[in-house]
Amino acid sequence: MKNACICLLFLTALAAAEPEPQCRIQGGYETYLEISDDGKRALLNRSTSLAVFDLDRKVLLRELRGFERLTGAAFSPKGHWLAVGDYPRWLGMFDCGGSAVKKIWEYKAPWSGQGSIQLAGGPAPLWSPDSRFLLTVDGSHGAQMGWPEVHLMDARRGLILKTYQGWGGRKGGGLYNFAFTLDSKNFLRVAQDKLQMYSVPQGLKVREARLPGLWGNRLEVGPEHLEVSHNGAGGIGHQTSRYSISDFKPLGARDSHSLSAQHPEGSLRYESKGDELLVTVGDQSVFQGKGAVKYWVPQGGFVLTQDDQEEDQLFDASGKKLASLGRFCRWKGNFAVELPGYGGPCKFYDLLTGKLLAQLSFAYDVACSKDGRRAVFAMKKGILIVDLVASRREGKLVPLP
Repeated sequence: MKNACICLLFLTALAAAEPEPQCRIQGGYETYLEISDDGKRALLNRSTSLAVFDLDRKVLLRELRGFERLTGAAFSPKGHWLAVGDYPRWLGMFDCGGSAVKKIWEYKAPWSGQGSIQLAGGPAPLWSPDSRFLLTVDGSHGAQMGWPEVHLMDARRGLILKTYQGWGGRKGGGLYNFAFTLDSKNFLRVAQDKLQMYSVPQGLKVREARLPGLWGNRLEVGPEHLEVSHNGAGGIGHQTSRYSISDFKPLGARDSHSLSAQHPEGSLRYESKGDELLVTVGDQSVFQGKGAVKYWVPQGGFVLTQDDQEEDQLFDASGKKLASLGRFCRWKGNFAVELPGYGGPCKFYDLLTGKLLAQLSFAYDVACSKDGRRAVFAMKKGILIVDLVASRREGKLVPLP
């Protein structure tokens, strides 16, 4: 009885200390957040409705209702436009740049099956970096998945520039099989054992390369090279291969379960020999022991995972241990979120200092802007907008004033 009272008092104190959300709105069974790259717009996806927020003014701009089953929703890179996909086979474009959310165009695809056999599904949108073009790929799940068409579209006018039959659905893969190049002049596709590039807006094949294994299923694109994940030769194992974007020249491969050996932004790197790990900066060793590097922290150090430990370990670039983290953290740049899939108790960490910035009794989802200035927490009573720069400085969550 005494322990139960202590637990109740602790939870009551925790709830009382939690910041109140600035925008009141109820979550749902499936509740997800998206935030624009510049941190000025956010949307709350509740499967059959979308709520769009102006984060500068901390207001709900509009709640979009009447969807059957949302299959995708994404802001354009600068947050001005919002593309929304719904089941079955509907796509809409909204202008979010002003003080209201206005529908610009919508497209309802015809049935593509023959006779009584119809293929449903619904689109998920992928934006080009210059916000001028869209790729729409089947974003539905399970029995709903089946839309075989992929469209290259003019995002502003809602015009289909090119249709690719048989690229979508269960056999064709999803949004992760596609990516635009950073200059928006081409898009890339990986399917089975092929890596392909197509021109934009013409939609014509530019080049193709054979992967060393089957079932390529994920693309990551940089300024000069790309990485594609696929099965190993003979279907054994899983590899990530690197290619030059300019000519698809192979630049090496690694096990997909291993992180790139070099920190993308600094001189940190690791070498593995069996279970032994060596992390170095130049000629200096900063860590030696058992484990594997799980995550390179942008502008920071690394996260180490070890089979015999229940928690992962956070280190700075000099090898100093900063904190212990839950095994299932989601990386948000140089922050981390520990949160169950459909919502629950939430921990929010600063990966540069190792500080636990928040321990909330419940959150549905957390999203951080790409520029690292803001975060949005979907809570039971609404959304909490957080100033990440001030939070890092104060060592705790600081709501946007």
